[in-house]
Amino acid sequence: MNKAFITNCAVNISKSENLLLLDDDNYFISKNSINNLINLFKNYDLVFGQIKDKNNKYRLYESYRVQGTTIGIKKYIFNKIGGLGEWTSEFSCAVDSDFWIKLYNYYNEYKINGCYTNQISTYDSFSKRWKKYTKFFKEIRLKKKFNKLYSCKNYKSYKSNLSRQKKLWLDNLIN
Repeated sequence: MNKAFITNCAVNISKSENLLLLDDDNYFISKNSINNLINLFKNYDLVFGQIKDKNNKYRLYESYRVQGTTIGIKKYIFNKIGGLGEWTSEFSCAVDSDFWIKLYNYYNEYKINGCYTNQISTYDSFSKRWKKYTKFFKEIRLKKKFNKLYSCKNYKSYKSNLSRQKKLWLDNLIN
């Protein structure tokens, strides 16, 4: 099993139009997270909650990292972009980068409202656990695949992959 496959299956059988994607190693640390998300869905189609890592540092709005957890998203958008890229299971990584590029491309076409907020915060108890499985040659193949699919030469670079620049498409609601 893999994250993309499981998430896509879960979304397919879900009955709600509002979704929350939360990894198995994350848990809420903000108060009233679900109520906050429901309220944010009144104005936003896409909500990224702030993550606190195992070093007790919050991921900043200015960070160029992508995330695949603590995400509120309208189901129709998830389905329209094709959900999480199951092709990434071949590489055991890059599912989050694939998701962000697809969301950013969708934003550019349809101008959806998205935000980054600490009103929904989670603690990531096991960050970067899969990094050791990304080998050099696999990384080259991954970059080629992103270039083929999205015309993105380096999916890890905020210069090549504009989805990593939150300021271009997500409102900053960190207070």
